[in-house]
Amino acid sequence: MEPLAAENKKLKEARNLSEKNIQRAQCERDLAKSNAWDLEYQKGVLIEKLATVSKLVRSQSEQLAAISDQLKCTSEQLERKSEQLNSVSKQKAEQDAELGQMHQTIDQLCQEKAKEAERANKLAEELKGEFLLEAKVQKENFDTVVAAIKPVLDCIDLKMATQHDGRQQHPNTVIQRCKSIEGGFTEGLSDAETQQLEDEVEDATKMLASNIDLFRETDGSGEAQ
Repeated sequence: MEPLAAENKKLKEARNLSEKNIQRAQCERDLAKSNAWDLEYQKGVLIEKLATVSKLVRSQSEQLAAISDQLKCTSEQLERKSEQLNSVSKQKAEQDAELGQMHQTIDQLCQEKAKEAERANKLAEELKGEFLLEAKVQKENFDTVVAAIKPVLDCIDLKMATQHDGRQQHPNTVIQRCKSIEGGFTEGLSDAETQQLEDEVEDATKMLASNIDLFRETDGSGEAQ
């Protein structure tokens, strides 16, 4: 009986160990299923996150492409602006050069104008001196003519002669008045001598009239009015 009891005991122990192994295997299987479910869930979440990230990356890629196009357009505009600025700079440099030449020309013209003004002033001074000298000479000539003709003018009858019908004569010149003298300065002279005297008086009177016209155009300082 003892061997059978020992054998039963061994069988019981083996059965208990087998049940324990079965339970352990079930627990491990349940844990593996749970882990599989967790992995599936995490896989779904990761797939959704990956899709979202993919959409974001695609959107950002499109935005980057648009930004790249904008940058390219901006770069082309900057190049055109740079060319325009270079052109404007060249034009400004040319204008500055032209302005410099114009300033030099203006300076030269101003200097020439100043020299011309100085020469004109000198010439005016010289002409003024010559004119004053000529005016002085003309005045001396006028004084000489006046002194020469004064005795003749003193003998001229300034009163107008009376006509036979009672009307007064209207002489228009000094020569006519000289011709109306009866007696006086021409008394005792022949006709030829009287004619010669009249010619001298006429010439002196014409010279006097021309000198009077000359001095009417000038004031007391010798400058033309």
